Amino acid sequence: MRNISSAVRRILGSTLVSASVLVSISSQAFATTPISGGSGGGYVLTLDGEPSRQGGGYGSGSPYSGGGGSASGTLNNTAGDFVSASAGGFSTFPNADSGTATINWGWSWDSTLPFSASTGTYFVPNWTYTFIASGNGVFNIGGTVTTSGNDLAGLNPLSIGGDGSGSIGGDSSDPSGSDFFSFGLLTGQQYTFSLSNSGFISGASGSGAGSAIANISWDISYVPEPVTWAMMLLGFGMIGGAMRSRNRKQLGVRFAR
Repeated sequence: MRNISSAVRRILGSTLVSASVLVSISSQAFATTPISGGSGGGYVLTLDGEPSRQGGGYGSGSPYSGGGGSASGTLNNTAGDFVSASAGGFSTFPNADSGTATINWGWSWDSTLPFSASTGTYFVPNWTYTFIASGNGVFNIGGTVTTSGNDLAGLNPLSIGGDGSGSIGGDSSDPSGSDFFSFGLLTGQQYTFSLSNSGFISGASGSGAGSAIANISWDISYVPEPVTWAMMLLGFGMIGGAMRSRNRKQLGVRFAR
């Protein structure tokens, strides 16, 4: 029994070493080349009889560092009417193959005069990442939009742009919701993916408020090349051969003399 246990330990040890080598080779074979990235947000406000107001903030980011920006503002008059808005985004890039982004947008108003608020015409997109794929693979992106306030109309979900398409969240009446998308990548090609909000509201009177926040995550995964698969199959074949050899030795029959 001791011989069998020793053989099993040796086989398991060989398996772990082989797996470590294959993982190392695979990680070295695929190295995404980052080009640029960042996030931010902005707004545009109008109130009848007053000059329009706009503002924005944007921060560039790159792998191993985060970036972001935000802006908020209020437009009012002497009668006490006002409309305000805010928008922003912050992104993290722990490495070239994965990251997160937090994007917020919204507004509030109390006015007897015509007004409008927009978060989709200043500093768009709210998040972007450009890179060169080092192999055939997939770009995955998704997240959840949550809302608050008594009037969510016009906030709109996030739109995926660049080399992707689709939207994350609900619809123009309520942007809350979750979605996940995958887009194919080809070796050596440059790609840009972005997220933008096109929120807009206008009215002639009344009061209300609405806001949304999106928590996004993304990652890049590559399909192993044929040579990597061949090495894996060879390694497993060698391990299987070693196990069969051990079994034949343990099952040998001895006759008493």
